[in-house]
Amino acid sequence: MTLKGDDKDALAAYPLVRSEIASSSLEILATGKLPFTSDLNIQLEKDLRLAELLSLPLALFVLLIVFRTGVAAVLPIGVGGLAVAGGIAIVFGVSHVADISQYTINVCSLIGLGVANALAAIEAGAMQVQGTINGYGERTGNCNLISVIPNMHFKMKLIPHLAAAMPKLRELSHFVDEVANFRPDPRQPWVGATAFAHKGGMHVHAVDKVVSSYEHITPESVGNHRRVLVSDMSGRSNIVMKARELGFNLSNETPELKAILARIKDLEHQGYEFEAAEGSLALLIRKSMEHVDAPFKVDAYHVSMRGEGGQSICEATVKVRVGDKRAHTVAEGDGPVNALDSALRAALSQFYPVLGDVNLTDYKVRILDSASGTAARTRVLLGSTDGREEWNTVGVSENIIEASLQALVDSLEYRLLKSA
Repeated sequence: MTLKGDDKDALAAYPLVRSEIASSSLEILATGKLPFTSDLNIQLEKDLRLAELLSLPLALFVLLIVFRTGVAAVLPIGVGGLAVAGGIAIVFGVSHVADISQYTINVCSLIGLGVANALAAIEAGAMQVQGTINGYGERTGNCNLISVIPNMHFKMKLIPHLAAAMPKLRELSHFVDEVANFRPDPRQPWVGATAFAHKGGMHVHAVDKVVSSYEHITPESVGNHRRVLVSDMSGRSNIVMKARELGFNLSNETPELKAILARIKDLEHQGYEFEAAEGSLALLIRKSMEHVDAPFKVDAYHVSMRGEGGQSICEATVKVRVGDKRAHTVAEGDGPVNALDSALRAALSQFYPVLGDVNLTDYKVRILDSASGTAARTRVLLGSTDGREEWNTVGVSENIIEASLQALVDSLEYRLLKSA
């Protein structure tokens, strides 16, 4: 490889290169003699860590040597000592004096610049990016290809041949999460659950009028979808758009809209959170609009725990009513909530066999007012699935069992609503 132009002038023109690079360094660069090692399997990251004790310009100089001698065709960037402009500065500095069009960029994300460094290398002429799906890797992870790919396609207008595959990007991300046994990151750019979420009233109203005002691409372009969040910050636009998303015919002129909004704000002040509990929100809207009774009612329940044979046994008793019919069941479980869930579904499956397909996928507990100690109000967020769709429901009470029962009841009611 030959360097472009006069090496000394090019280096002097680079902003980060100052007096630290002496003429003797340029002589070493010209002769191609490596200051560290000539092993073809050189571990450049190790050498760059040594450069942490020196200056950034010297780290730049080391990379120039690698390009000059052709020792490594892969350029690893991401060492902690390169924090100021980091790999971005180095890649552009190298491209200023050498042709890097035949090289690969390999970056990690120790300081959160993995994707930025990769895109900078592409702009500088690198022909390949190495990374991992969802950025999985040691320490803080590797360059996230789920961010690199859409940036290259939509923003840099590269890799046009992937246009037909882009709507499957979210599916790919979630598939790898499932294989790795990780829950998908809801805040991941492009494919996360909140990547195209809208909450504030003015924010949602703007999206309703001009979608591009708050969305940089169409969510479906990467297999994602728009989400309108509902909370005590919500205005009418939030409720209307969210109701439509959930399948309800609601408009600004709907008489029940004011009551729905007031009810949501009241419950949120009590500790309920509907942003992540769309199942409970759908039930609230349905009951307000259609004025229908619940498909079943829990008349009584009892949960107990006893020691038996050196083990703790949890048992739940539930009495339910469906119309004028009643059922009374008892079930054991690994804990009080598991026992209550088993007893409730056993009772209701007599009337609604479809509930036999419902399984719990997540259970989260949040203490809302820790200053109250053991009497604190508790919020329970429950995740459920029927094997085809997932939904979340919420319950709030000073009694964690009562809060769990509320979320369980909403979960089963929502499943019946879906099959109605």
